[in-house]
Amino acid sequence: MGGNGTASVLGYVENKQYRSLGTFSDPIFGEIEIVEWTATGSNKSPEESNSAPRIYATFDKNGKGVNEIAKYGADHKKEWAIHTVPHNSKEARKKGEAVPAPHYHEWSNGHPEKPKAFNFNDSRIGLLQRLTNFYKTKK
Repeated sequence: MGGNGTASVLGYVENKQYRSLGTFSDPIFGEIEIVEWTATGSNKSPEESNSAPRIYATFDKNGKGVNEIAKYGADHKKEWAIHTVPHNSKEARKKGEAVPAPHYHEWSNGHPEKPKAFNFNDSRIGLLQRLTNFYKTKK
């Protein structure tokens, strides 16, 4: 059982909050599990994975695109996460942590670190683009 009530069966997240949409075979990162948030409220991704190591791409409900891409390590906890929504709240600006979308967070001890903007050498930005293009072809 994961942090947001997720359960993994044969490597897939299936429960009342998520549903599996299958997998995407990425040329750099390998097999990415595609899940969709189905519960009410804000879109979330699993905090832990029973299928580690694995990368999950969480799509917004109602077909609005990629919400988060998260890599889980052998300990089943997030190592990093890509967010597509700007980290630009009044509080973030006050702390000097405002970052336009997309951005990423490294994770440590079960908690996200400060958001970081991508640099052009980061292969994760390519992953986001490939998953966004994959999503567009599925419509």
